[in-house]
Amino acid sequence: MTLISGYNQSAWEALIDQDRLNPKQTPRKRWRKAQAAEQAFWRNWRQNPLYGHIDLAGFWADVLAKTGGPRLAGHILDIGCGPVPALNFWRDAETQALGVDPLAAFYSENHIVESGPGLEPIAMWCGGGESIPIRDQVADQVFCFNVLDHVAQAESVLQEIRRILKPDGFARIYVHTFKAWICPFLFWDTPHVYHWSPSQFEALLQNHGFRIQTVLHEPKTFDLPSSLWGRLRNLPYWVASHTAYTSYFQLTLA
Repeated sequence: MTLISGYNQSAWEALIDQDRLNPKQTPRKRWRKAQAAEQAFWRNWRQNPLYGHIDLAGFWADVLAKTGGPRLAGHILDIGCGPVPALNFWRDAETQALGVDPLAAFYSENHIVESGPGLEPIAMWCGGGESIPIRDQVADQVFCFNVLDHVAQAESVLQEIRRILKPDGFARIYVHTFKAWICPFLFWDTPHVYHWSPSQFEALLQNHGFRIQTVLHEPKTFDLPSSLWGRLRNLPYWVASHTAYTSYFQLTLA
């Protein structure tokens, strides 16, 4: 794993577990396709008419409000942080932030990392969330936003969140879920490795030792063209607008 320098990285360097560096991984074939789709998306995401207009500070403020509110002090680990992580737009003076993302080097090399006015981007480890080189029970919070359905092994990421959280810490998660009937038919949805219904995902969290403190399943919406041709051009988003949810969670250890 490679550290991409950023805001207050020294606060996390002291918590690195040397025995967990450079883990052996055999990524799933579908995960490799998902990573390629992620790179294609982020290269030109500001030109995407469905996303390019997003006010990131406002977007992340809404996500934080739905996953536990504006409590951002202490050591916070953001798994799968992406190039525009929440902590690049919202953090306290006491926030010790670190991102983890297998595409961190790609984001840095292509200059697509963004942050709010006057805020230095957070430091990022370039690696997956299945094996994170951080000591046990050191994080006050773990973020995992729009990530678990994109990873190679969701169960391993959940185990890492449990391991790294302090006993009195909490996790914030959001993930896209779907109406149960359509999940078997979403094999064409390359960017996503997993497709869960809301109840399936809640069971996954509980089976991995988490207590759900708050949950919100919000129907997914897109500002799609009204014409038939416009809808056909954006067919995956039209399907999602009729079958998908954005599911928000605040979790503690059970």
